[in-house]
Amino acid sequence: MVEDKFFDGVGNVAVQGAIARVELTRLVDLGGGADNKPVQQVDMRLVMPMDAFLRMYQAMGQIVSQMEEKGVVRRKEAVPSVEEKAVVRRKDSAQK
Repeated sequence: MVEDKFFDGVGNVAVQGAIARVELTRLVDLGGGADNKPVQQVDMRLVMPMDAFLRMYQAMGQIVSQMEEKGVVRRKEAVPSVEEKAVVRRKDSAQK
């Protein structure tokens, strides 16, 4: 029988050579301390070969695309990078 396990989030994702490691986290404290931040703790590390990681990435991308088509989620508009903002400023300055 396959065990289902719930995680609240994803921590660090690292690739070393042909192996990908994904830290899965759970909420252990809602943040009643001085900084009032919730505390996540690594609960499990998913380790897989790179080809399996890429297949998982592709499958998740397809699911997100389907959710966008159905209106369940919306893609955020891209925020321009510092370099893109600098190019726009230079173009604006050249036109004046």
